[in-house]
Amino acid sequence: MDLRSLMLEIQARVRAKPAIAIRIGIAAVLVLVLLIIVMTRRPPKQYPSSVTSGSNCYYTADEGKTYDVGPWSWVPPYEKNGKTFVRMYKFQDGNNIKIGYFEKFTDEAHATLMAVEEGPARMAKMSDLSNAGRLVKKPGDTTWTPRSSEEGKAITEVMTSEGRGRAQPIFPK
Repeated sequence: MDLRSLMLEIQARVRAKPAIAIRIGIAAVLVLVLLIIVMTRRPPKQYPSSVTSGSNCYYTADEGKTYDVGPWSWVPPYEKNGKTFVRMYKFQDGNNIKIGYFEKFTDEAHATLMAVEEGPARMAKMSDLSNAGRLVKKPGDTTWTPRSSEEGKAITEVMTSEGRGRAQPIFPK
């Protein structure tokens, strides 16, 4: 059977039962709409796109004087060589690089995440938690603030030194 005869057969069936063709058309449109929604859905605002692409981020135990690079699936705070590490967010401010803020999970969120195997499943769980269970602080501060609070949101809105806009986040390669 060649393509022309196949097309003619389909055309004859559609003419005989137009309701089936309408149902198939509606189903195709619904599938396309769902596909568009899924493909255009962005990660939560607080996470750069690199979070979902599996790239690394910075971790520090000394307010950024030194740091490690590791995957996003590491759950801070964590212990290494007798030191407690937290996630560190660095930003480009003109020609300067500055530390914007530090992040760690509450004890409860930490336990929930550590119960999930490292990798895509843990990343999905982190995404589910969104801001819940996350604590942030500015460099030099001693108090950790819930990320979901107004103060926490202000901490994560890192501005340029001139205050003219947001500083650009930097992530390790």
